[in-house]
Amino acid sequence: MKKLIIIILLLSSFTINAQDYKKLILTVKTSINKEKAIYIEPIDNDRLLIVDYLKNSLGANGFKITTDKTEATYIITISYTHRNDTGCGGRVIKQLNGQIIDAKNNAEIVASFSFSQGPLEGKCASDIMSALAKKLNEEASKSQ
Repeated sequence: MKKLIIIILLLSSFTINAQDYKKLILTVKTSINKEKAIYIEPIDNDRLLIVDYLKNSLGANGFKITTDKTEATYIITISYTHRNDTGCGGRVIKQLNGQIIDAKNNAEIVASFSFSQGPLEGKCASDIMSALAKKLNEEASKSQ
């Protein structure tokens, strides 16, 4: 009986992990070129280190990241709210919104993204940013 319960718990955790990021919505209006430099606007009091996680995740997915805004073709702006949680260092994202702007094309919004999670969910900021970078990579790969 104990083995059956353990197997059921393992299978349910795989199912949950496969559905983890259905609430991460990415809307791309214009294709994104991975070869062009991306600048991520700093966030005042970025308690969850969202900007750092996104920079690392985008870099790991082959995007060119710059720290000089004037060199950037794309600028990412992000805002989020967070809440207490027992995992992820004690805080998780509650609501996340962002845009990717083409700085070289009249500040046109080329993509937007959002994510939210309820009080019983506890996805870490690093995992959410990694999932976002993967989705952006998939979209960029479609256009090349």
